[in-house]
This record gives sequence, C-alpha cells and structure tokens, in this order.
Amino acid sequence: MLQGESPEKAHQKEQKERDEYDAAIVEHNINKMGSDMNKVLSSESIGSNAGMVEIDGVKYSCVAVNGYADPDIGKIIVFGNPQNMNEHVLRHNAHFSFKIALSPKGKIVDFTYRAKAFSNQAATNLLSAVDEYNEKLGT
Repeated sequence: MLQGESPEKAHQKEQKERDEYDAAIVEHNINKMGSDMNKVLSSESIGSNAGMVEIDGVKYSCVAVNGYADPDIGKIIVFGNPQNMNEHVLRHNAHFSFKIALSPKGKIVDFTYRAKAFSNQAATNLLSAVDEYNEKLGT
C-alpha cells in the first residue's frame, strides 16, 4: 500500500494485478503443487517444523516446503531443499517457500519469497496459483 492510499484502493490494485495472471502458468503450478510438492512432503519427516496455525477454530501443525521458480514468469521448476538442487536450478531460478497446514486438505497458509527475486508477473502467477490451489484442493 502506498502512503496516503486507502486500504480499499490498495486491495483493488492488488486484485487487478491478480486478475492479470497467466492461466497456463497458474495451471502448471497447481499441477506441480498437487503432485511434486506432495511427493516432497511425503518424503520429508513430518514434525511441525513450521509452527502452528488456527483454521476455523482448530489448531494444526505446519510444515514448510521449499521450491524454485522462474524469476520472470513464476513457473514452478522444482520443489526440494537447496542442498538437493543442482547448480543450474540454484543459479537460474528464485527460491520460495510454502507453509502448509497439516489439516485434512493441506491448505497453504503462507508463501514467502524475496520481493526482488521475482518480477511482478512472476509473483502474481505464484500468488494466483496458491489462491486457486487452496480453493480447489486445499480448503
């Protein structure tokens, strides 16, 4: 939100940016989240390494999963920890992480990344994918 900008105006601006996402990239990301992300989660030891979150009055443990995406368009390339990535992935992609509630549906409750690591379009595509993932698969 810009200084002097009303919260309503800031929300409208954010929504407009989200409306301009790339549907093909968002669909690709949702597919990666539904398959590759879940494979990484099932291979990790689940031990609430990311704290707790309350959803609808119920507290759930959370886990974090790391990922790498194209910094220009936000297309998810791979999920996994940095020590398991090859040099090409680390050098040519940007890191992000999802915090996922260990609820029955596995809702993504937080998405963190360095703002300068992704273009506005990339961030919009990733945020839109998280929103759609939670609506379709994770709520």
